Amino acid sequence: MKLLLVTTIIGQNGARSSSRSEFDKRQVVVGRGAASDIRIESRYISLKHFVLYERDSELVVEDFGSLSGILVNGSLVNQKSLSAGDLITAGDSVFTVVRSAAPFEISLTVDRSQPLDQRSQVEQNLSRLDPTKKLSMATILSGATVLMIILGFFIYPLTQKSRDSWSPGPLSSAHRVLERNCSSCHAGDFSKITDEKCLSCHTMSDHAQREVEDTRLCVDCHAEHRGEGSLKLRSSEFCVTCHQSLQSQLKNQGKTKTTELKNVKNFDLHPELRRRYADDDGTRDFKFSHAVHMEPNLATRDSEKTLQCASCHELSADGRSILKIDFERHCHDCHSLEFEEKLPGKELSHGKNELVYKTLLQYQNGLTESVERVEDGVFNRTTCILCHEVKKSSRNSPSGGHFEVVRPQFQLGKFEDSMKIHRSHQAASCESCHLGAFESELARDDLRPSFAACRECHSSEKKTGKIQSSCSFCHGYHRGLSFDSEKPRLMRAK
Repeated sequence: MKLLLVTTIIGQNGARSSSRSEFDKRQVVVGRGAASDIRIESRYISLKHFVLYERDSELVVEDFGSLSGILVNGSLVNQKSLSAGDLITAGDSVFTVVRSAAPFEISLTVDRSQPLDQRSQVEQNLSRLDPTKKLSMATILSGATVLMIILGFFIYPLTQKSRDSWSPGPLSSAHRVLERNCSSCHAGDFSKITDEKCLSCHTMSDHAQREVEDTRLCVDCHAEHRGEGSLKLRSSEFCVTCHQSLQSQLKNQGKTKTTELKNVKNFDLHPELRRRYADDDGTRDFKFSHAVHMEPNLATRDSEKTLQCASCHELSADGRSILKIDFERHCHDCHSLEFEEKLPGKELSHGKNELVYKTLLQYQNGLTESVERVEDGVFNRTTCILCHEVKKSSRNSPSGGHFEVVRPQFQLGKFEDSMKIHRSHQAASCESCHLGAFESELARDDLRPSFAACRECHSSEKKTGKIQSSCSFCHGYHRGLSFDSEKPRLMRAK
């Protein structure tokens, strides 16, 4: 059976966000427990409340032995074939049947805009479950007997220190230290965890370029009581909800601003990265040829050297970033800044235009030519011109010099998790992703990997020989900031 669930969340400011979940299995279980296919965080929902399945090409709902039962169009039922427009009420959640023929579709709306009215609605729904209005006396007596047995199973756990009977599943290893202190996260009535509880320990940055308001709670992405493993969201569902139509999201929230980000529906349709420079007209103020620098046996001042990618592109000590190119560390061994053969070891300062002319004046008695001719040679023939664009200085230049280097204005694109990308790809050769790097002759060549190269190894679906990759595989929603490791210990001690 194929079933589509469309969930709409209405925030306190009235903003709406929607998500879609697709199921393709014999039956779909709805409940509060971790084993449920559709998990509803509500104390009015049983661990396994009801099940949806296909019978004779019809969508059928059946009570899974819940405590409060299910209503279809206001009537208490145990099993019923559904039609388009039918309303399924379970506790404080109401599902609408959108399509009753295969592929089936249902919708769920969660309204957080008016919490007080929601509580009144829940009380109204519970009143309609009054068994005295629906059942015979014999059925009521049988139900009362069963209820007494169930209560007996709850009374004993309440006398024990352990609360395992209340838990829908084991905690993750990250929160195992709080296993015996439910109140550190939950309120006394076991209502849904608020962001304030999470932020009492964790400090997080805002979502990058947060132009679209997000009404989700921390627990919508980081669900607990699902056993070992990371709490990080692995599904791309929540990301795609906004990013498949960013401009529409802004418009729906009454925003007049626009975004440069392109829409993303899935990994296979992911747009290419934006170009690294602001302009694409081919006129750059920096000269660099990867092809020349990757030739074997390059001449250095003392010997020969064959460069590797890592000779210039170094990972930091903690492996979290790529160090910037530095002249002294990466270039100086081959590119000397000496300016006079008769003055070996005397060099100009890199990156300081204002000191060139002053330095030459300081050593003018040892120069074979005039200061002006040596300056012209350094800037326009032998040294600076090899890598940089050179222009004449203004007449009133404070340095007194006649030329200066045009400083490169690199405008690198922001890709916050590129460092994680390089760490996880250290086993691969650089040229397997950065195609054409060894043949590149211009600094403006865009050598970043294309998504065609990424798709050689990655896929959004489980495929043989492919790495299943969701949005969070490469991107971060936000970054964790400072964390006081003493907080969990203090909370456990309470």
